[in-house]
Amino acid sequence: MNRGFLARAGARLASALAIAWAVSAAPAAAQSRSEFGAVWCYDADRDAVSRVLPPACKGRVVDDAEAAKLNQARADRVRKAIGQAGPRAAPPSWVAPTEPGTPSPASPRPMPGDEPPPRTTVPVQPDATIGRMAKGSGTGFFVNETGMVLTNFHVAGSCGVITVTGYDRRPVVARVAASAAPIDLLLLSTSTTPPAVAPFSRDPARAPTDRALLVGFSLKGHPTATATPSNARIRPADLGTDGWRVMFNGRAYPGHSGSPLLNQFGEVVAVVHARATSKTTLAGGAVETHSGLAVSMRATRQFLSDSKVSFHPGPAEKTYSDEQILERARRFVVRVQCWS
Repeated sequence: MNRGFLARAGARLASALAIAWAVSAAPAAAQSRSEFGAVWCYDADRDAVSRVLPPACKGRVVDDAEAAKLNQARADRVRKAIGQAGPRAAPPSWVAPTEPGTPSPASPRPMPGDEPPPRTTVPVQPDATIGRMAKGSGTGFFVNETGMVLTNFHVAGSCGVITVTGYDRRPVVARVAASAAPIDLLLLSTSTTPPAVAPFSRDPARAPTDRALLVGFSLKGHPTATATPSNARIRPADLGTDGWRVMFNGRAYPGHSGSPLLNQFGEVVAVVHARATSKTTLAGGAVETHSGLAVSMRATRQFLSDSKVSFHPGPAEKTYSDEQILERARRFVVRVQCWS
């Protein structure tokens, strides 16, 4: 990736920090010093600490030290809950949804170009997280059959140990293979053979509708053992941008960082990396608008190409229902955890 492109992307990222903040479970100290009047806001109802402008805080404003303490306490609960949810337990024949309203497929149905990989045996790895503390949790997804995982740089760019937990609920250790901090992308290598890989859109502007599906491991409420969906909308014309990121309408929660944004062909059209919330005062009162920011397909494909990593272009032959897209996405979307 040329230096000019990264420099311009870095400059645009700095200018946008006033309205967006990273969707991760752990706040960074550098963030708290640079966000132009933003504050840490603790929402007791959601048990979440987020970086917002003062008028948007629906809970209690806390300082850096208390924010770090609250996030660490939540991370400890997440780690315990994930352990009880069964990452080390034998998975059922299919991964049952864990939140109301999610579809319950009887068995995975392949989509065009989704040939099953050869069956391989992954050696049992020692638990590299023993004695370490959970720093944060995000989402990623397999980009090819060699086990490469794409996620956000802020999710796992600075960890003592990184683990990836996929469809079989068994965590494996991952290592950083390539990174591009100015556009918030990180590539991880693993020793596992994925049950499916994500198809990348050849032409994001060809999306049949403005509907999209975000699939990831949200930390809102109780952590789940399987990826869950969130609806989004984005204009196809915006997806074809030459810039490094795009904005979409929809809710992005802590833990969604690194999630794929999928069009109705089931193809990746962007990589979620931040969220923004704004309020508009109307005659009837204040209206809150939720939106998200995602790394564009142009920047994502260029990062993978510069990293000499292969990926699969999508066939874009027919559209699929949200249930079908979610069913397949759960096979290539993974939880990415960062440990101290």
